Amino acid sequence: MAVHQGDSTKLDPAKLRELAGGDVRFFSVDGGHTDEIVYSDMKLAEATLADGGVVIADDVFNEYWPGVATGTLRYLNDGAKLVPFLIGFNKVFFTHAEYSEFYRGEVESALAGKLLLATATSEFAGHEVGLV
Repeated sequence: MAVHQGDSTKLDPAKLRELAGGDVRFFSVDGGHTDEIVYSDMKLAEATLADGGVVIADDVFNEYWPGVATGTLRYLNDGAKLVPFLIGFNKVFFTHAEYSEFYRGEVESALAGKLLLATATSEFAGHEVGLV
């Protein structure tokens, strides 16, 4: 694991791979809350994510941070290579399209029968997502 403190919009994908020691398996988008920063961070995540890796975007539906929603939707409408597969816990989870059904199924199986958590499916930006 590597921690880089600095402006993520100025972080080059090659530098991030160097810091991480290769492609990133798990990427959290939870820095800036503006359209521009979220869009840039999602593009950086896409450019550095390992095959089957997961990106978790925070605050996409938080009413205090509308820039997170608009930046996420701009990313999705601009030829995104990552798709959302799960929404819950104030997060939207993304992966490559070919893994989204697998991850939705794994989450649903892991939560099946749990009294405190319910699952459902919905759609976000044209993609089927699980809800928890």
